[in-house]
Amino acid sequence: MKRSPSLITALATCLTAGASHAYTFQIDTFAVWKNVDQSAIGNPIDLLTTPPVFYDNFADLAAPPSAPNYTPLGGGGAAMYGVFGSVGPETIIGGQGILTLDSSGTTPNDHGVLVQQATLLTNIDPASPVGLKQVSTNFAVGGVYNLINPGNNPGSYGVRLTDITVGTGNDTVSLSVHGTTAGGAVIQFSRFDNNTGMRSILDQQALETGHDQIGLGLTYADPDGPDPKAVYAGYFYLDNDAPSGFTGMNGYTQIFNGEVFTRPAFYAALTPPVPIPEPAEYALLLAGLGLIGWRVRRRV
Repeated sequence: MKRSPSLITALATCLTAGASHAYTFQIDTFAVWKNVDQSAIGNPIDLLTTPPVFYDNFADLAAPPSAPNYTPLGGGGAAMYGVFGSVGPETIIGGQGILTLDSSGTTPNDHGVLVQQATLLTNIDPASPVGLKQVSTNFAVGGVYNLINPGNNPGSYGVRLTDITVGTGNDTVSLSVHGTTAGGAVIQFSRFDNNTGMRSILDQQALETGHDQIGLGLTYADPDGPDPKAVYAGYFYLDNDAPSGFTGMNGYTQIFNGEVFTRPAFYAALTPPVPIPEPAEYALLLAGLGLIGWRVRRRV
């Protein structure tokens, strides 16, 4: 049977489009800390002398849901991940364990976003102090990724604190890397309400490309005292295994809204690149802000 050139062209276009919507990211380390002396952590290097309560370096070549490199969270189990979609494989690259997150492992979530996520199955018994609970003095989740700029392509990766995997929980707080329509990338601190499907961006900062790796972290803490505690975000870069200083994201958010627990996770998703306004759009935006300011002055 002879196929028409238009059909062949259409098939080629579909295949090319599918290929352009793929990503491959790599995570090097995933760790959780709990009830630590915050004054002792001024730089990322201090984390090496602050024992985590959970640590996975992905060097045993057994991808999640297996979590063999763990220590109990506050004396209670977290021996497994809950995996949405699929993740892996684990490989050894340059003497380090690496877990690959590939878009072929994504699954649509309740809101239609293609996601792959590994959530540490920490204790959620409200009567138990074990796990990441509202009553905890503090806790933090961190992930070190090979720094990959998604650019003007779909794909993002990061770490999360989430309670939507159990019962009526609806809150997810994330720190993640996203490509932009201009070909660069940004780091986003965001909060998602699973009940409404609304995602709020708390802060966004430009990603410095050219580094080997990036460490992304979320901390539930009361840095100034007294309560209430809140979730803060920060990141650092690594080159030849040497970390830069911490850079904090602006703002903070709440994670507990009726729940008493949350769980740490790492993930990747097939999200669109972040739109960056063209220069002409910036000019229109500035002109609009100037007009608003003029009207305000006229009213005074």
